[in-house]
Amino acid sequence: MPLVNLSELIEMAVKDEETGIAFYRALAERAKDADVRRQVLAIAQQEEVQLAWFRKMLDEVGQYQPTEQYPGEYEEYLWALLKSRAFPEPEAAAAKARAVAGDAEGIDVAIRLEKDTLLFLHEMRRFLGDERSAYVDVIIDEEQDHLVDLAKLKGMVS
Repeated sequence: MPLVNLSELIEMAVKDEETGIAFYRALAERAKDADVRRQVLAIAQQEEVQLAWFRKMLDEVGQYQPTEQYPGEYEEYLWALLKSRAFPEPEAAAAKARAVAGDAEGIDVAIRLEKDTLLFLHEMRRFLGDERSAYVDVIIDEEQDHLVDLAKLKGMVS
């Protein structure tokens, strides 16, 4: 396998945001509770903003190659993260949202999605360097807010 470069890492983040948007939109369509519908639509809109930030970052980074502590470190870790994502494609995320048994289960899946995204972003940040980590810091803060909002919402519908 070829070395994964920073552009490929950001492309993974783009895909992760696209997957989140698909999941939250589909979850909103099937939500029975109006608060759940409103909250997940708001998160979908925030994910769209994050998607735009990652696309902008992708345009800016070019073909940057990160420094590794040992040969293959970057490649091994990124492939492991990629393979373990909650949903590899937006279609799979939307299908899962449509298949949940109820709002509480949908929120549980959303919480897992946010946790996966936070793990990915924290690890992504390690490879960005100080000049680009500010982008990811803002998105991490928003993803943490999503997690808190979802946990509160879960308490309301359980």
